[in-house]
Amino acid sequence: MIVKDFDIQPCTMRKEDPTWRFALGASPVTDGHVLRIATDDGMEGFGYASATPHMGSIQETLRAELDLFRPLVVGRDPRTSKRSCSISTNASAARRRPRPGSIARCTIWWRARSACR
Repeated sequence: MIVKDFDIQPCTMRKEDPTWRFALGASPVTDGHVLRIATDDGMEGFGYASATPHMGSIQETLRAELDLFRPLVVGRDPRTSKRSCSISTNASAARRRPRPGSIARCTIWWRARSACR
């Protein structure tokens, strides 16, 4: 099982109540990216990474941050590349950027799917 695709698609979700407020204000939308990772044997994992402007992450910079993980994932076995992704996400957090949990969600999805095969 080797990762062959690492696809990032922007996603803007409109909120049901555009006036709903969080502690730092209201926004009628939530911006982010849907990440799709696929292996050579047909398995796919999906994750969502949300841009959080008050934490220094907008949709464009989040895309750049996710792109940094591409060489750590593509061409590798997802069951063995988790360690290098974990190290990189920790480094990302140290730079006060949101950790791309979308990679972790894809990995969890693969493990669950593999267990069902």
